[in-house]
Amino acid sequence: SWSGVFNSFALSPDGHRLAVGVGSSSDLDIWIKQLDHGPFTRLTFGDHDRRPAWSPDGRFVAFIRDTGKAGGVFVRAADGTGQERMIARLDRRVQEVTWSPDGAWLLLRTDNSASGAGDIVGVRTSGDTTPVPLVASPFTELTPAVSPDGRWLAYASDESGKSEVYVRPFPNTTSGHWQVSTGGGAAPRWSHNGRELFFESAPNDLMAATVTPGAIFEHGTPRRLFTAPGVPFVQSYAPIYDVMPDAQRVAAIRLSRRTQAPGSGQVIVVENWLQELKARMKGR
Repeated sequence: SWSGVFNSFALSPDGHRLAVGVGSSSDLDIWIKQLDHGPFTRLTFGDHDRRPAWSPDGRFVAFIRDTGKAGGVFVRAADGTGQERMIARLDRRVQEVTWSPDGAWLLLRTDNSASGAGDIVGVRTSGDTTPVPLVASPFTELTPAVSPDGRWLAYASDESGKSEVYVRPFPNTTSGHWQVSTGGGAAPRWSHNGRELFFESAPNDLMAATVTPGAIFEHGTPRRLFTAPGVPFVQSYAPIYDVMPDAQRVAAIRLSRRTQAPGSGQVIVVENWLQELKARMKGR
């Protein structure tokens, strides 16, 4: 584990590196940590760079740079070479960014405004880069995540009165709508083979639902994988965990016992949780 004040983090597609937002509210930058015992190097040098997201090929890191009331998304090579470049800009502040698996889209979660209480917007990375509303409603939509096959968009919404996890087709998001969680849920993450959908559930639980491959979205009943003391599930506004490519380990931010403040604490790796789950199920 690594101590520090962490705003957010993301695992590289190969699971060998972490991109981490490190610093304070007035001085925040993206750093790259080589797992497990490699160097910890600074990637950005802006005033307030946060919420990193890896490109599907692992070569680039996208991140948000706060610029007043507007939202700018920038990209830089993960090895620190070359110059950063702006890849998207909205007239609303951006709070999250993620890539589609084919790299053709950036999915942005906007800040609250009169036009929606936090919406999910798509921006193509080439050609016509006009922002496209994907899930925009009077409710708050958060934490978008596209499945590895590019078919499905998972996200959290409070449309039922509390945060739950939903799935829609991607990019034609109006052609279907399914609720996955039933007892509260946030921050969905797909397994690398797309056959499981993970999400947070209060107060400290990580859940998973089996997903059946096919042209129609089908999922099983969500089950609890484990409880992680000190990891504040649900922290809805941005995921504080990610799943390793082998689906056997989870990396998460654990809060400091002294402050219990979001972002302060350690990055930890939970190993062998799948084996432990199978052992428990055999005993039932």
